[in-house]
Amino acid sequence: MLTLLRQIPYAIGQFTVNEFCHEVAFRSMSEETRRTLSSTNKFAIQLGSGIIAGFAAAILSQVGIFCEFFSSNLSDVLEQ
Repeated sequence: MLTLLRQIPYAIGQFTVNEFCHEVAFRSMSEETRRTLSSTNKFAIQLGSGIIAGFAAAILSQVGIFCEFFSSNLSDVLEQ
């Protein structure tokens, strides 16, 4: 159960930020530029978006790690 506290924010954050980065990148280009993008440029946009999304997801999942740590320590304290 506690693993879901980490995985759900991580997955949602990763997909959301990745899509947002793609939208920002493509929205800043003209239609002509989008049509003539090389495969290297497309790869760079995908890689950059993925890296940014990974960092954001790692930060978001820290909430779940904190909750898991807090709940395990709380149960130890209550048992004493």
